[in-house]
Amino acid sequence: MTNNLSINWEITKQCNLRCAYCRVSAGLPEKNELTTEQTKKVIDLLKKNGFNYIKFTGGEPLIRKDFWEVVSYAHKNGFKVSLITNGVLINDKVLDLFKKYIYIVGISLDSVRHKTNMALGRGDYQKVMDDVKKLKDKK
Repeated sequence: MTNNLSINWEITKQCNLRCAYCRVSAGLPEKNELTTEQTKKVIDLLKKNGFNYIKFTGGEPLIRKDFWEVVSYAHKNGFKVSLITNGVLINDKVLDLFKKYIYIVGISLDSVRHKTNMALGRGDYQKVMDDVKKLKDKK
């Protein structure tokens, strides 16, 4: 029987947005965030203990400089990897990496109005919606 153990991992507090309602008070990275090697050791421990799904959240996971190295490592170790992102940092290269490594992409969006998104600190609604369409077309 295959385990279906999963973990939601806030891999960084760093974020490129300043949402007024952020429950993790994201912004700057924590001083004691795990290094790449420490992160890989945690992935090894998760694997050893029967986990096979990782959902990376944050802050904004895509802002972490070693994010794709970490995702690749998890993927190579048999994990199904998912991600919650604010969608602002999606570009063609990221879309290709999503297709290669990410099982599920969740994009947070809090209003269908550009003005409301800006008031909440969420960034450009239209850019995120364009990225959602690109993501859908890339699958």
